[in-house]
Amino acid sequence: MGETVKYKDKRRVSWPIAAGVLAVATLGGWVFYGRVLNSSAGAVEVSTIAVERGTIEISVNNSGVVEFGGQQTLKSPTDGTVDRVLVRVGDRVPSGGELITLRNNIEDQTTVAINPLKIREKQLSLGNTERKVLQAQDDLTIAQTELQRLVQENISRESLRATEESNRREKLINLETQRQKLREAQQKLQEAQQELTRLSAAESQKFQIKLAQLNLEIEKENLTLSSNRLKVIDAQAELAAAQQKLREDQDLVQRGFIAEQDVRQQESIVRSAEFSLHEAEVAVTQTLLELEKNQLQRETIEEELADELETAQKEVETAQETVRTVESDIRSTMFDVERIEITLDKLRREPNTEVEAARKAVREAEAQVRDLRSQFNQEKLQLEQEEIGIQNTQAQLAQNIVSTPIEATILQVMVNNGDGISRGDNLLTLGDPSQEFVNLQLSTLDASQVKLNQEARVTVIGPNAEIYEGVVQELSPLAITEDSSGSSSSSGQASVPATIKLKTPTGSLIPGAQVSVEIIVQQLKDVVALPIEVIQRDAPQPYIWTVDAQSQVQKKTIVLGLEGVTEVEIKSGLKVGDKVVLPPSDQPLEPGMVVKISKAEEPSGDKEEESEK
Repeated sequence: MGETVKYKDKRRVSWPIAAGVLAVATLGGWVFYGRVLNSSAGAVEVSTIAVERGTIEISVNNSGVVEFGGQQTLKSPTDGTVDRVLVRVGDRVPSGGELITLRNNIEDQTTVAINPLKIREKQLSLGNTERKVLQAQDDLTIAQTELQRLVQENISRESLRATEESNRREKLINLETQRQKLREAQQKLQEAQQELTRLSAAESQKFQIKLAQLNLEIEKENLTLSSNRLKVIDAQAELAAAQQKLREDQDLVQRGFIAEQDVRQQESIVRSAEFSLHEAEVAVTQTLLELEKNQLQRETIEEELADELETAQKEVETAQETVRTVESDIRSTMFDVERIEITLDKLRREPNTEVEAARKAVREAEAQVRDLRSQFNQEKLQLEQEEIGIQNTQAQLAQNIVSTPIEATILQVMVNNGDGISRGDNLLTLGDPSQEFVNLQLSTLDASQVKLNQEARVTVIGPNAEIYEGVVQELSPLAITEDSSGSSSSSGQASVPATIKLKTPTGSLIPGAQVSVEIIVQQLKDVVALPIEVIQRDAPQPYIWTVDAQSQVQKKTIVLGLEGVTEVEIKSGLKVGDKVVLPPSDQPLEPGMVVKISKAEEPSGDKEEESEK
């Protein structure tokens, strides 16, 4: 009984506890359920995107006008009438192809047809005259060569004459020297004979002996003196001859007939002759002194008179032999002088008629060459005048044919057959469709960002237009100011002309049509990018919203880079694959706010592609 009661007591104690625990659990569940229901019911719906890599671009947008390559409007070169229009709109014509012909002048056509015959005739005459000039030049060369040969021969003749003149002078000098020797020898002979007579008349044998000795000594001195004087005369003659030869050699050197070495040798000979003359003069002086001494000693040597008498006789004989020898030399020299005179007279009297005839032939040949050259120049001038005349006529006729300067397509024809036109009137417009350009006017602000070879996109203005790629080919360095009428004005807005060249001809763009142009002035590829609307800028640093694990939004600061039109570069703070909240437009977000992701995530790259389209 006691155990049963104990069991019952335990059950009574645990029941209230279990009931309490159950009540608390039920209450907590309702509280948790209520909180969950309330939080879900108040969450803000947001969208998220995943961070991806993309391309950021900054561009300049403008409109332009399409133009074909080399597009131009040809104008009338002269006043006249359209004879025929040879092309139609859309025709493809090669470079130089004829487009329009104007009516020609019949007289000019006749002149163009006849003038070539006249020019040919003048060309033949000019060629004939040129051959005559060449022949005359050859004749002149031959005459000049012959004259040069004869002049050389004449130079040899003159050289021979100069040699004979020199020989003649030498012979005359030698003749004068020999005549002086003859006079001296005759004087010595006379003196020797007188001395011999005087000695022979001496009364005293002793005196005669001494006188003979003295006379002998005197005769010796006289002989020595004569010999020395002859040496002086010879030395003087040799010196005079050497000096004359030196002057002649110097003259020949100046003419270029002999070498300067020969002159130096002759100068050495002159110096040697001067030294020999000085020695001979000193010897004469010494001999005179000795003779005077002997005369003073005449009284002391009278006993030698006999010997001197014999010596005097010998001196007489010697003097006589000397006189005979000198006279023979004089006769021989005079014969040589006469022979040289005859030769010189012959050289002087025979004029060199061949040289004069050759000089005359050269002068005549030169005159012939001058006359033919003058005739050739006149004929050449006439031919050039004829050619210029026909060229002018052909140029005049060429103006009546309008040709295309390039290979092109006819875009517009503005005249018809028979139309009267004036110089400068528009005839037709053409261009090369294999090259397409877009001309546009940039503002000075946009032009400062544009550079040559920048990428560009060209689209036709309208819905669903195709995009064509091009590059900036030309950019004017000068801004142009125009008013509303199109003329230059200081009051208009300045613009900078630019040209875009399409990379590939489209075949569909129409010249003169307006197109939209987007020039890419800056571009970054393969960078972390986000749409601009995701970036929040109401704080000191830009930031974005992210969702944490509790579905609560939080701020995250980021560093921006290049900003394009729709997207911006994220330099730091995010990486590829991160989720970023697109803020709702109807309710601002607060940190810690519970949000609900409303739809599937869209990558930023898809939005970029859609924006590009």
